[in-house]
Amino acid sequence: MIQCKDFAPRITERGPFGGASDYGSFSEVVSAENQWIENTTIQVRMALS
Repeated sequence: MIQCKDFAPRITERGPFGGASDYGSFSEVVSAENQWIENTTIQVRMALS
Protein backbone atom coordinates (compact mmCIF):
# COMPACT_ATOMS: atom_id res chain seq x y z
CA MET A 1 0.00 0.00 0.00
CA ILE A 2 1.25 3.47 -0.83
CA GLN A 3 0.78 6.09 1.86
CA CYS A 4 1.97 9.64 2.04
CA LYS A 5 1.62 12.70 4.22
CA ASP A 6 1.20 16.14 2.76
CA PHE A 7 2.94 19.08 4.41
CA ALA A 8 1.33 22.25 3.11
CA PRO A 9 2.05 25.67 4.60
CA ARG A 10 -0.49 26.71 7.23
CA ILE A 11 -2.66 29.73 6.64
CA THR A 12 -1.57 32.29 9.23
CA GLU A 13 -4.02 35.03 8.25
CA ARG A 14 -7.04 34.89 5.99
CA GLY A 15 -7.73 37.66 3.54
CA PRO A 16 -11.05 39.49 3.59
CA PHE A 17 -13.87 38.06 1.45
CA GLY A 18 -11.77 35.16 0.15
CA GLY A 19 -8.90 37.43 -0.91
CA ALA A 20 -5.21 36.69 -0.62
CA SER A 21 -4.03 34.98 2.57
CA ASP A 22 -0.71 34.85 4.40
CA TYR A 23 0.97 31.47 4.78
CA GLY A 24 3.64 29.99 7.04
CA SER A 25 7.23 29.95 5.85
CA PHE A 26 9.04 27.15 4.05
CA SER A 27 11.22 26.56 7.13
CA GLU A 28 8.07 25.99 9.23
CA VAL A 29 6.93 23.33 6.76
CA VAL A 30 10.35 21.63 6.84
CA SER A 31 10.30 21.73 10.65
CA ALA A 32 6.86 20.04 10.69
CA GLU A 33 8.17 17.37 8.30
CA ASN A 34 11.21 16.73 10.49
CA GLN A 35 9.06 16.41 13.62
CA TRP A 36 6.76 13.94 11.84
CA ILE A 37 9.76 11.87 10.68
CA GLU A 38 11.16 11.77 14.24
CA ASN A 39 7.83 10.62 15.71
CA THR A 40 6.76 8.14 13.03
CA THR A 41 8.00 4.67 12.17
CA ILE A 42 8.65 4.76 8.44
CA GLN A 43 8.85 1.53 6.47
CA VAL A 44 10.12 1.46 2.91
CA ARG A 45 9.48 -1.73 1.02
CA MET A 46 10.81 -2.38 -2.42
CA ALA A 47 9.08 -4.70 -4.87
CA LEU A 48 11.39 -7.15 -6.55
CA SER A 49 10.50 -8.44 -9.99
